[in-house]
Amino acid sequence: MIRELSTMAKMRTILWEMETGLGLDQLSQSERDVLYAFRLQTEEDEEETGITRDRVRRYPTVAEMPHATFHRAFSKLVSMGLLEQTSQGRASNYRLKAEAPRAPA
Repeated sequence: MIRELSTMAKMRTILWEMETGLGLDQLSQSERDVLYAFRLQTEEDEEETGITRDRVRRYPTVAEMPHATFHRAFSKLVSMGLLEQTSQGRASNYRLKAEAPRAPA
């Protein structure tokens, strides 16, 4: 267990450095979890058309997140310009913004 814990700690440090470099360290943990789940659920051929909130919501790392927390985090990512809406209606699609601004410092 000690070896695995050491490896995980090193990985976490690398992730933290990358998040800091992109300004993502300013996001809450829930916002980062939703952003990562969004990216992992988006297939290459869907990068232009986008995917629905519900599809992101089913991703294992956010599936157990309280409903209000998920929607608050998702809405914040949209308002920050990290995600953009690509269609209207009940099943609106969203995509990662091509030139997303850095998270505010």
